[in-house]
Amino acid sequence: MFNAWIDFQQATPSLLFVVVQIACSLLIFSHVIFGKKLNSDAARSNVFFRLLEIAGFVFAAWYFFSALNSPLQGSLVVATLIGLLYLLFMERNIFKPVDVLLNEKGIRLPGMNRSQLLSWKEIDNLRIRNDFISINTKDNRFLQYEINRILSDAEIDEMNSWCIRHFTAT
Repeated sequence: MFNAWIDFQQATPSLLFVVVQIACSLLIFSHVIFGKKLNSDAARSNVFFRLLEIAGFVFAAWYFFSALNSPLQGSLVVATLIGLLYLLFMERNIFKPVDVLLNEKGIRLPGMNRSQLLSWKEIDNLRIRNDFISINTKDNRFLQYEINRILSDAEIDEMNSWCIRHFTAT
């Protein structure tokens, strides 16, 4: 909307540019406000709207550099465009499923760019419930991850006893 306002203040504003920028802004604001309520697949809709933002800013950068010959506004739009591309890349990691893997060496915890192995000797307490896995470490960190699978009581008891045997044995 700010880009549309800058152009609208020109002596001869481009109506196409103003309409495209305002339409993109309104679509993005509506996605922010109503997106979760209307669409259950947040990852896919978020990528779509992020690409829409990027397209709007590419159009704005082209317009500011070529039509208005305004390098300051064009540079600011390019900087915003770089930030949006970074967000698109990082949000891909945010929306992917989180997997906590238990093995003989320890617990492999998910991370933004790479996973981390938490060895059994670093764990002070661990509890698996039907909805969460909670981990207390010896250096006073508390980690909690949601379980997206429904586990039976027998599975939960078996997993808890298996984990207790591993972190108390070390």
